[in-house]
Amino acid sequence: MTWINVKERLPVEDTYVLLYAQIELNVPLDIPGYVCVGKLISKDPLMWSEDEDRTVTHWMPLPEPPKED
Repeated sequence: MTWINVKERLPVEDTYVLLYAQIELNVPLDIPGYVCVGKLISKDPLMWSEDEDRTVTHWMPLPEPPKED
């Protein structure tokens, strides 16, 4: 799987995906961003379930869950 830029394509609304978000705080941090699970809530305006003080830049589908032995 590869990361998809939100400027190129958006996921289906209300479908959980992996998100890469940049943190937008006035305090310098040692990390440029982080990965979380979230979903696209609205395309116009662009809103994510995880967008408080963050900017989602990339996404990818969730991997298949592990299989029980």
